[in-house]
Amino acid sequence: MLALLVAAGWSGLDGRLSLVVVACAMALGGWLGARRVAETLSHRITPLGHGQGLLANGIASALVIGASLLGSPVSTTHVSTGALFGIGSWNDRTDWRTVRGILAAWIFTLPTAALLAAGAAWSLGYQG
Repeated sequence: MLALLVAAGWSGLDGRLSLVVVACAMALGGWLGARRVAETLSHRITPLGHGQGLLANGIASALVIGASLLGSPVSTTHVSTGALFGIGSWNDRTDWRTVRGILAAWIFTLPTAALLAAGAAWSLGYQG
């Protein structure tokens, strides 16, 4: 979200209009992709009972709150997914094909984002 606000600010938009543009971009992204993510988290990693789902959400919540108190940024999706991996490993019903796909996406996105950001900074002549 911060990156979108910064980009909107660089474009010369009014601050309030920037917030509207970012909110619309996030809503569009959620509308287009949230169902797929929710489906993967809720059904494809491992089958969960109600108690296991509550446990996974409790662990994820505790980790996000703890990281927030320490001022450490964490991805709620990554934390939730990690909790589901743990439950799946414990109940020995993990769909490892889905897990491999998620891990591959995580490994791919970090360096890709870094390269795109470096390329954008270079092309804009940013000197830091």
